[in-house]
Amino acid sequence: MKFKLSKLRRGLKLRGFTLIELALAITALSVLFVVLFGVNFTVSRISKKTSTISLKRSEAIQALNILQDTIRMAYFSQEINKTFLIGKSVGITGNRRDQLTLTSVSKGSVAGGVVKEIAFFVKEQFNDTGSLFIREDFPDEDPFDGGVSYQLLEGVRSFQIQYSLNGVEWREEWDTKKNKRLPKLVRIQIQIQNGGKIETFETVAMPGMYIR
Repeated sequence: MKFKLSKLRRGLKLRGFTLIELALAITALSVLFVVLFGVNFTVSRISKKTSTISLKRSEAIQALNILQDTIRMAYFSQEINKTFLIGKSVGITGNRRDQLTLTSVSKGSVAGGVVKEIAFFVKEQFNDTGSLFIREDFPDEDPFDGGVSYQLLEGVRSFQIQYSLNGVEWREEWDTKKNKRLPKLVRIQIQIQNGGKIETFETVAMPGMYIR
């Protein structure tokens, strides 16, 4: 009986790892860690790139919304010299740098709103892109200067605005001093460099506040 127990104990003894086995195990773990690190790095890079692209799209849509709201609240009267809407065409197709300056009622103001002079324009940046800016001022004798400017959107490839009275015929420029009225429709197009491709965003605004 003692002989059988002693033999059983010897059979249950654990055998240690050899140096070769340890080396193989370490090599396998090293390869596994390298693969896991590579996968994690790739996923992180793709996630960051996707997040940046989505952010750029959100910024472009937000800029369009600001333009649309400002134009919708446009204010013009032939009897008031400091009210106007002036749109200038600048550049060529695919690389437009249009400018829009108008008087508009500021949303959320007390007592029905405050009329402000607001301008949208593009400043050159690099690699055929620019930054879209907005300038705000109180109406004065010079509608193209003064006030405070701040950036709305970077990476702008083209900024184009068109004007229409019927939605069929579109003009590249508008001046209330000559036309004696606001356009009924304003079409806005922004092209941005987003990652490795160019994306286009468009909207239409209807100027609503004016005195005939």
